[in-house]
Order: sequence, then C-alpha cells, then structure tokens
Amino acid sequence: MIVRKPGWKRTAKQIESNVRCAVRPIRDAWSNWRHHIRGERFLVIRHRHGLPSYYRNFLKWIAVEFPDIRRLFELRLLPEYLRDWSPYRLAIPWLPDTLLYCDTAARAGALQFAVDCDLRQIPIINRPEALLGTSKSDTARSLRRIGLRTPHMQRLDDRISFEQATEAVGLPFLIRDDLAHGRRNPIRRVENRRQWHDLPWRALQHPMAVEFIDVRSPIDKLYRKFRYMAVGKTGISHTLQISREWEVRAEVRILNQDSRGEEIAYAEGQDPNHDRLQQACRILGLDFCGLDYSYTPSGDLVVWEVNGLPDLSFPDQADQDHLRVPIERTMAATLRLYLDRAGFEIPDRIERWTTNSSSASVSTPVAVSNTR
Repeated sequence: MIVRKPGWKRTAKQIESNVRCAVRPIRDAWSNWRHHIRGERFLVIRHRHGLPSYYRNFLKWIAVEFPDIRRLFELRLLPEYLRDWSPYRLAIPWLPDTLLYCDTAARAGALQFAVDCDLRQIPIINRPEALLGTSKSDTARSLRRIGLRTPHMQRLDDRISFEQATEAVGLPFLIRDDLAHGRRNPIRRVENRRQWHDLPWRALQHPMAVEFIDVRSPIDKLYRKFRYMAVGKTGISHTLQISREWEVRAEVRILNQDSRGEEIAYAEGQDPNHDRLQQACRILGLDFCGLDYSYTPSGDLVVWEVNGLPDLSFPDQADQDHLRVPIERTMAATLRLYLDRAGFEIPDRIERWTTNSSSASVSTPVAVSNTR
C-alpha cells in the first residue's frame, strides 16, 4: 500500500492551478473563437492569478439566454498589449480588489490599462483606482463621511497591544482580514487577553480589530444579513441570510418555510435603503458592487462591507432554488448596464427582466449596430 505524504493533495492542487494559469490565454482564445467574437464589443480583462473564471456562470447564462450578446464579450488577461483598440466600446475589468492591493505588477498593469482606455475614450466599469479604495478599513472611513454607520476598525501590527485594540474598538471585538472576502476570511471573536494571545498571528496577513456590533433581533433572537446589489443606478434586493450565529454566512443560514418566505419577500420588494446605498457607491466611485448590511435592535443601518466583484452564480443546493430569481435579475441588470454604457441597444426582454428591481432612472440607450 502506498502511503501519501500529508501535503500530497495540496501539492497536486497547486500543480493543477499552475497548469490552468499557464494555459489560460489558450482557453481565452478558444472561448473567443467559439463564441464568434467580432465587430464592436466589450473588452473584459482578468488576471490569471485573480479568479479569472469567477464569472463563468454569468457568461454561461448569457450564452443561453442572449447568445447574440455573448458575442460581445472578448476575454483577455493583464497585461494586455493591443494593436487595435477600435472595436472596443466598453472596458470591464473583472479584477479582485485583493489582487490589486497585494500584487504590485497587477496593480500597475490595471492602472495602465485604465490610462490606455482613457486615451481612447473607452468607458470603464469599476475603475481600478476605485477598487483600490474598497478594503474594509478604507470603505468604513469613506462611508462614515456620508453618515452611514460602519464598525470601527483598528489595523494591527506588532506594536498594537490588547489594551490598545480594546480602547480603539471596545470589547468584545472581532479579528478580520482587511482584504480577504468570503470563505477566505475567517472571523475570530476576542473576549479576553488569553484569546488575544492565542490568535494564530502568523496566519493573519492583514489583521484588524473590528468593533463587534450586536445585530441580533430582540424578537426572535436571529441574525440577518442583507445583500443589496448596485448595478449602475439600478438597485437589486439580492439576498437575505438568516442565522442563529453572529457570523452570518451561507453555510449556517436557516432554511425553513418561514425563512424562505422572508428571503423571497425581501428579494421581491424594493430595498428600503436604495438611496443611501446608491450614495455609498457614488462616494466609492463604483459602478457595480454588492453591499452587505444589517440592522441594530434599534433599527439603525450598519454596512459591513462592499464587494466590487460580487458573486454572480446560481446556488447548487435544491433547497435554495428560490434564490435563482433575484440572481437572474441581477445578471440581467448587469448586462443592461454594460449595453447602456457601451451605447448598444438594450433588448426589451432584458428591460422586462429587471422591472421588479428598485431602480432609478436609466439613460435612454443609443441603438448601435454591432458592426463597423
């Protein structure tokens, strides 16, 4: 019997990842050829080490529902040196903020890409310099300037003591990574000095002490986290997660008849914070983002974070089929934003798909043929 070393799976996964990165340009070229990319179109930029396949489900949905529009999406990687920029009507950087913060070469390439687009008057969805202002600490400072409540935060280094962290954000407090999102961002709660000293400091890359705000409902003792999607001037009531745990995530959400009914009611209605959250997007300079928020027991709005590359994929669990409707609505609104900014005609079917969203006025599209 062959006994594998403990790190075998991790090594194999790393090799697989490296191979996928190496062949990414070939895969992009094949995708562009297969979907007959031609004429005036979008320039979609990703990075081989920055979740290049993150929106593959979005692209698959477009290919099924609007195959003619899928032909507008040309996929390329940073750094990209183009001889002919004339076909591009819109630039769409699908780049994680974490990558731009941490990778000097990727950041320089993204900023240069924005300059190249500006020289040719090509509009950009979510400019790289705006994404560089969406760390949790940067976002909190920006939103507090317009009167939105966010948790107080203190970046940590070797010089910050337990007493200093407690004085800055109160006790108990949370330890979070300033840049990571989702499952890559485990949150630890600190209630005393012993827990502080037991933290895995070497594993924390950008640690922050974050104010703990108790948003548990005084009525049913449950925690709720809402996600509002800002897609240009359109707002989508995207998802609501309900949990018994203070760290509300999809893995611990309550799914029963009552909670599903509450989730559906939120998704079908207009988000009551539409105007304030749109203002938040404007102050951050973002065209497209997801904002996570909750309410305190007294009814005050608390914005936890803003994600400039929010998830656009369908749930794979049978008990979450009710989430498909708001996700499709978000996809349709995103597609409408792209078409509108590029000056392409927007099909009536896309307009109808987004009618249930809480939207402000959208500029009248200019009908442009996809040929030059």
